[in-house]
Parts: sequence; structure tokens; C-alpha cells
Amino acid sequence: MGAAGGHADAPGARGPAGPARARGGSDRRALPAARAALDGRSADALPLYREALRAWRDLGLAWDEALCGIDMAILLEPSEPEVGAAAERSRETLVRLGAAPFIERLDAAMARSATE
Repeated sequence: MGAAGGHADAPGARGPAGPARARGGSDRRALPAARAALDGRSADALPLYREALRAWRDLGLAWDEALCGIDMAILLEPSEPEVGAAAERSRETLVRLGAAPFIERLDAAMARSATE
């Protein structure tokens, strides 16, 4: 049953026909980006992350966009301008939401390049 108390495919349900299905496209972009970054293929990861961030933004899912930005900051070089821009946008969202533990994680990832 979906969140609306009916079948998961009912309009407005948060199951397969609702926002969760739309999110799958963004997840399918973010996961290969993370995989590429973990494999050391930053040049491949950046455009995949760019697509994932745009998809989260287009869906109005600021939280997911912020989490994707944290992943970028952790897995890619924080001094990369595109990573910095994503991190800044993520930080703004996290501050607005009062998500202190996530802000700390983002800040630690961004500070990494200055200490290495």
C-alpha cells in the first residue's frame, strides 16, 4: 500500500507511480557518478554528477541535491570549481534545513584539500 492508504500506483502515492519513481532517474545518474569517482575517473564523474544535480533540482528535491553535493565533495577534489559550486549550494540548503551533522560532514570534506 502507498502512503495515501491505497494502492502504490494510485495518483499521489509515494510508491512506484509517485515521486519515488521520478527519483529513480536521478539515482541512476548519481550512482554511476559515485562509481566513476571511486574508480579515480573524475573526468567521467563530473558530468554524471552534473546531470544528477540538475535532475534533483528539476524535481524540486533540494535535500537529495544537497546529499549529492556532499557525495561530490567527499569523492572528488574539493578544489575543483564545479565541486565547490555544488558544495556551496548544498550548504545553503543544509543551513536552511538546520541539518548540522550534514553541514559538518560537508565542511570536513571541503577542508580536505586544504590539509592534504
